[in-house]
This record gives sequence, structure tokens and C-alpha cells, in this order.
Amino acid sequence: MRRIAASFAVATLLLGTLAACGDDSDSSGEGSLKVSGAFGTVPTVKIDAPYSVDETKVQVITKGEGDVVEKDSTAFLNIFIANGYDGRVVDSAWPELKTPEPAETESPSASPSASETPSAPSTEKSGDTDAADGETPAADEQAEGNPTLVTLTKDTVKAINEAVVGHTIGSRVVVSAEADDAFGLGGAELGIGNQDTTVFLIDILGTALDKIDTSAAATPKGWPTVVEKDGQVTGLDFSKAMKTPKPGLQVTRLVTGTGPKAEKGSKVALRYLGQVWGAKKPFDENYTAQTPTIGGSLLTLGTGSVIKGWDQGLDGVTAGSRVLLVIPAELAYGDKGSGKDIKPGDTLTFVVDVLGVV
Repeated sequence: MRRIAASFAVATLLLGTLAACGDDSDSSGEGSLKVSGAFGTVPTVKIDAPYSVDETKVQVITKGEGDVVEKDSTAFLNIFIANGYDGRVVDSAWPELKTPEPAETESPSASPSASETPSAPSTEKSGDTDAADGETPAADEQAEGNPTLVTLTKDTVKAINEAVVGHTIGSRVVVSAEADDAFGLGGAELGIGNQDTTVFLIDILGTALDKIDTSAAATPKGWPTVVEKDGQVTGLDFSKAMKTPKPGLQVTRLVTGTGPKAEKGSKVALRYLGQVWGAKKPFDENYTAQTPTIGGSLLTLGTGSVIKGWDQGLDGVTAGSRVLLVIPAELAYGDKGSGKDIKPGDTLTFVVDVLGVV
């Protein structure tokens, strides 16, 4: 699983924190913080610990040229978090910047297998390298990082909101957050004291839609119909579909979006529902999940983390699209099947809403 998503303590603490206001004003304190590196590169962060501020400070390192991110948006973010008190990197979208945990405290992340979640990726995890003396290594090359999705509500960590809401896509923003604007009393799980300053560095990569506008969608003859209840996809109706689908991978766009195009290496936020061709009920879906991810992770297209029919069928699809995928067994689970619902040789059908691509 992706590092931020798999770090359950950090992911949980991005929501439901204490409420104190931050601003851009100068703050007294001790220690120092130096940050360099433009948006899209691996940052260099030098913390002269112990580093503290009395009031939250916001600094724009790179100002992007994209749209302004509004409150309640869902944003793709590369997030770096460090404890100002000791300079330790708590978590990072750039794995090489994370301070390694002592061997005795490490606990492996569990990633769902394909048999447990038929379309769930088996995401790879990069190794960590040392970051000593509160300084992260510099890198000149471009680096994608491992983005996560954050919905920017009043319940989100205030420092995250300060870094993102009102700023433009393509920006790199640093926030030195006093305790109540960061994790407050909840920081103990991360080794952050209830009076420690927390440093957030955030690259704002883009935003995702809440849902697809399907008002103009029409189902082609012979295809299953998407069933919805209260605006949410609940299944596929095969009553008017052909009894046997055409051979090979079939892709039809019920709605064509105008956003960025998904291609190999793209990170994709999506909602999906899967049903065996002709079956009465779905075998998997994430329309009822909290986030438009797969097992907590964004889909990285074209890397073999999902069945071949997804990697091939979603290639070239633009954000804002709804597509139907009909995937033959040879591009899905072949002559082995998966779990109790997908038998050997089954053709799979998915409705997929592509909400965002970076």
C-alpha cells in the first residue's frame, strides 16, 4: 500500500484534530527551518532542532499556475511531515526522505491480495534511506512522489487546510504548525509531543471530482445498464444485454470527461463496481467506500498492480469519464477464477468513474 495510506496513524490524524487558527504572521520560537527545491522535485528540508513556533507560519515555496483549491475539495497531495522538536521525519511521499524506524518497532503493512479484493492493486513499497541530523538529501531530478487524496473539510488537520485551501494547483507550500494546528494531543501515536511544532511540506498536484455528471449518458444497445439509487451506482442490469459478450476487451464511454488523460504511470482516483457478465449482483465495489481508491491506494495505471483488462481498458480515459469495461477471462482471472464469485473463464464487467488523474 502507498506509504501515507498505509501509515494508519498519520492517515487517521489527518482528520479530527484540534481547532486553533494559523496565519502567515512571523512567530517567535527557537531553532530554524530551511527548505529548498521547487514543486515536483524531491525537497531538501533542514531542521535545526529543536525548532518551534508560537504561531503557525505558512510559506509558499513555489506558486502554481493552476486553479485555486476550494474548501471541501478532494486534492491529490504529496505530503512530508516532520517533528520540529527532534527533526525526525514522521512520514513522507518521497520514501527516501523518511527517517527509518528502529528494527524492533517495525510492523509490515498488509496489502490485500487479488483473491481477497478482485481489482485491488498489490502496490510496491520503496525502501527507506537514512536522513541524519534533521536534514533530507537533495535531488535535482523530477520526482513524482507517492500522492495521497485528502478531502479538505473542517475536520481535516488545520495545517493541511492552511497549506492547500486558497492555494493554486502546482504550488509547494510549507507550514510550521504549532501543536493545536497540527496533531495536538493525538500526536503521541506519531512520537510528536502535545507542544511540539510540526513541519508540513505539501505539493498540490490536482483535484478530483466528487462524482461524474451522467445526465447525458446513454447505454449502447446490447450493453448492461448501470443501476443507481440516490445517485450512487449499486449494480449492473443485464436484462437487455446480449447473452454472450463480443470476444476480447470491450470499452465504451458512457460519459467522456474533459480532464487529464490517464496513461502509464498516472495516479488515478476512481469509483468502480464489478459484476460477472450476466450475474445478478456485484462481486466488488468502492462506491460505498470513504475514498475513491482501491484498498486505500490510488491506482497507478499500467504497472501490473491490477488485472490486465484495467491497465489496458483505462489507458487514454480522461478524468470526468464513466466507462464500461467488458474484460475476458484471459485479461482477468483466467482459468483459475477468484474467490467464490468469479469462476474459471468468467467474463467481468466494470463500471468505472474516473474522478481525477495526476
